[in-house]
Amino acid sequence: MFAAFEAKEFGERVIGPQGEVIHAEVSIGDSVVMITEGVELGAESPVSRGDLVTAIMATYWENVDEAWDRAVSAGAQIIFPLEDHFYGERGGRLRDPFGQQWMLSQRI
Repeated sequence: MFAAFEAKEFGERVIGPQGEVIHAEVSIGDSVVMITEGVELGAESPVSRGDLVTAIMATYWENVDEAWDRAVSAGAQIIFPLEDHFYGERGGRLRDPFGQQWMLSQRI
């Protein structure tokens, strides 16, 4: 999904004793997403918790259709289809292969 969202890792990645990612940071557009695989830190994916989602990442794009197509091609599942909304945005919601949910939007 990193390529689909044009994410760029920056900073130093912190790796644990079993090779797990304790901390990494990626930029998506003008936002920062911090990532961990450290279950001992309380991090679990929605998939490991029966699809329980506690956060949704909302991202804005200059061309949401292109970003949407990249994400779906990379394996994201559509939750709410990409469409124009009455409040002046084009957007939809996806689930990545780890169960995380992403809202992709563009102001129109």
